[in-house]
Amino acid sequence: MKKLKEFKYELMKHLSDATSVSSFSIPIKAVTDQFAGLSDIASIESRAKITALNYFGLVQLVRLRDYSKKKLGISKSKSKVLHYTHDMAFTAGVSIPIQTAVYVSSGVTDWKEIAMTIGTSTGIFCVLGGPLGQYVDSIRELLRIKKSKNTPAFVKRIKNSVKKKVAAGLIVGSMALTGLLYSAIPNRDSKIQYQKTPTIENMIEKEASTVYSEKILEEQEND
Repeated sequence: MKKLKEFKYELMKHLSDATSVSSFSIPIKAVTDQFAGLSDIASIESRAKITALNYFGLVQLVRLRDYSKKKLGISKSKSKVLHYTHDMAFTAGVSIPIQTAVYVSSGVTDWKEIAMTIGTSTGIFCVLGGPLGQYVDSIRELLRIKKSKNTPAFVKRIKNSVKKKVAAGLIVGSMALTGLLYSAIPNRDSKIQYQKTPTIENMIEKEASTVYSEKILEEQEND
């Protein structure tokens, strides 16, 4: 019974961490991918792979973060700056090789694009490593899985009866924001496709021009 309870706790914590890391990072990566010039297809495929990897175990790197904090004596510290600095350095250190492998496997062959999107996102996550750590800890607390000294005070003040609803709202909001970002930011491939795809008016105009040219040539031959 005890082992079953421990298994359930670990599973819930894993699902919470995978969901929080994915919902925090996907909108940011959608922007950096578009900024670097990646197509929507390559960007979405890479996001889907990272999300799948998170649920299949990649997010266990968060456990490594917890272990690192414990070994360094940060876990029990009330210093937000100390937690923030650790999470910032940890996030930057593990993201570059993983992101590179995912982009290459998603068919991105332009190393300039890969370097730009990884460089931009790594810079952003260096700054947001602290907030990411707080977000992960906050989702754990909102789902009533585990409390942390790193969780912001306003999250702790949320009533238990609505905590899970707040967590669901944050996750759904992240997905909705991602969809809006892909729709709002012009995509390189969509521009090319738009330029190559003829409209009905263009087709009619082209046909009329061809007929007119043929008629002129025919009149010249008759003269």
